[in-house]
Amino acid sequence: PDEVSLVKAAHDMGITFKERVRAGGSVRTLVVGPSGYGTRSFDLLHDIEFNSDRKRMSVIVRQNDGVLFLYTKGADNIMMGLLDKPLSKETQEHLALFSRQGLRTLVIARRQIPLQ
Repeated sequence: PDEVSLVKAAHDMGITFKERVRAGGSVRTLVVGPSGYGTRSFDLLHDIEFNSDRKRMSVIVRQNDGVLFLYTKGADNIMMGLLDKPLSKETQEHLALFSRQGLRTLVIARRQIPLQ
């Protein structure tokens, strides 16, 4: 599953998934990062499930500092058309290499949501 691979990749970069707590109708996720990153919690506010038309899924979360973010993951060919900035040449080359090797790739993006 994608989520297990993403948690493992984050761990390899020094970010550790600690827990996911469901209480009432809410979900809170706690992660611990490397020195200077500290512990952060995220409240899941909305989940837009994957479907074959969108070819992506999204979540809206509130960080423990109150900032809202939209996180989206999806097929690279769909996500690249939605990005504000194009992917770096190096990233595009990696995606092409992975595709030639028959590997499935995902692109993850985030956008801060204004509080107003």
